[in-house]
Amino acid sequence: MPLYQMTGKDGKVYRIEGPAGLPRETVMAEILKRAPQAGKPALATPDAALAAPTAVAPTQAAPEEEGVAQPGFFEQLGSSLKGGLIGLANIPQQAVAQAFAGPVNVAAQEREIFDAIDSGKYKPKFKSKEELKEAQMTAAMVAGQAGAFGMGIPVAAGPDTELAIDEAAFRYYNANPRERAVMRGGIDKITEKAAPRFERALQRVEEAEKEIAPLRAKTTQVSDIDSWASFKNYLGGVIGETAAQLPVTMASSAVAGPMGGFTAGTTISYGAETMNRIAFAREKYKDLPLEKQATEIAKYLRDSGDVVAVSAAVQGALDLFGPVGTVLSRKITSELGKEGTRDVLEAAAKRSFIESVKQEGKAAAKRFPRETGEEALTGGAQEITSILGERAIGEQTGPLLSDENLKRVFEASVAEGIGGGLVGTPTTFTTGVIGSRSETARAKRTLKQEAEEGRLKEFDAMRGQLADAFEAAVAKYKSEGTS
Repeated sequence: MPLYQMTGKDGKVYRIEGPAGLPRETVMAEILKRAPQAGKPALATPDAALAAPTAVAPTQAAPEEEGVAQPGFFEQLGSSLKGGLIGLANIPQQAVAQAFAGPVNVAAQEREIFDAIDSGKYKPKFKSKEELKEAQMTAAMVAGQAGAFGMGIPVAAGPDTELAIDEAAFRYYNANPRERAVMRGGIDKITEKAAPRFERALQRVEEAEKEIAPLRAKTTQVSDIDSWASFKNYLGGVIGETAAQLPVTMASSAVAGPMGGFTAGTTISYGAETMNRIAFAREKYKDLPLEKQATEIAKYLRDSGDVVAVSAAVQGALDLFGPVGTVLSRKITSELGKEGTRDVLEAAAKRSFIESVKQEGKAAAKRFPRETGEEALTGGAQEITSILGERAIGEQTGPLLSDENLKRVFEASVAEGIGGGLVGTPTTFTTGVIGSRSETARAKRTLKQEAEEGRLKEFDAMRGQLADAFEAAVAKYKSEGTS
């Protein structure tokens, strides 16, 4: 396992082991947790010179020491943007890992139960077919009610999964040797197909995370800003990460309305929550053999799947505020106002590109404080949702309003506010200009169509008048006996 080192304020070098790619802040926090004296300057002593840093071990470079130059604003913005895009591209693999976690874990659980039954150490939960059937009917009823209320969020674990395991245990317990062999063969087939796919997806997810880790800002929390360089690094990181994600949700909202924005926001949040669960499980089971690690991580993902899904859905709904809300408002207004009055159409048709830019620029300047505030509140609320999810699955214990949790909410609010304001407002400005030009083009088409329809009506009227005059002339000639 990689070895990290850092020189404390007391001049001593502290080392800890940890997973590859740990952020500098995480290493600092862990060192201070184990050795609080590292954060306290030491009095000068004759032995002070002995506190010089030593070489770090082999496979992992040490975190950057105090005073080392940090990437500037534009360099960090580009790195964070790249990392954010890699994260978005990695979401399908996270979904694959989550999807195959269930079959892998269920197969492992059933194999353990079957072994226990064979050795006489396990008795099934249900004693008769009637009890099993009643449980199945109850589960079907609950599932039907959930669907009726629109609770269609896919989950990786739930009562139905546990019931399936209990049903398999009942069937195996009452099966003859030949039937038991068939059931074990079925488990082996599932494992042969699902386990390699799960492990491949898990490997790709972790490889992407290793690729992203060095691209993250060196200063990731506003409370760590202690110089102009760290401020630029922090700002570039926040804007870069936001620029990779927020426009996706905004574009989805512009195209597909609220459901598009909700789906995009939920998908992004689902990927982040799944990555957090994988990282936690990998650390938790790091001392197990690799094949056992995969099984335990699969179980953890399956057991936490419902919490991840609900947490992601809540965070996706919260994403509909701020700049995304502005885009949705404009889309709804545009849909309602397609059939405008003639004065509105003529004004829109005459609007030049410069006028569109000026109009949207003024509107964006007015929206900036509101969107920044809404994004800050949204970021804090999303972090609270994530904290509640961690507590629900036991990743976090202790006081809910701990200093660490309050700091997390504060940091998330600041980052979202800055990112949402500096990325979201320019994006709404750009989409506003594009929308304004679309309205101008549509107004011109409508007026042109009306003009053509007017000319057609005039032509029809003239044709009717000519026909009437012709018929009158014919009637006159007939009455005069001429032709």
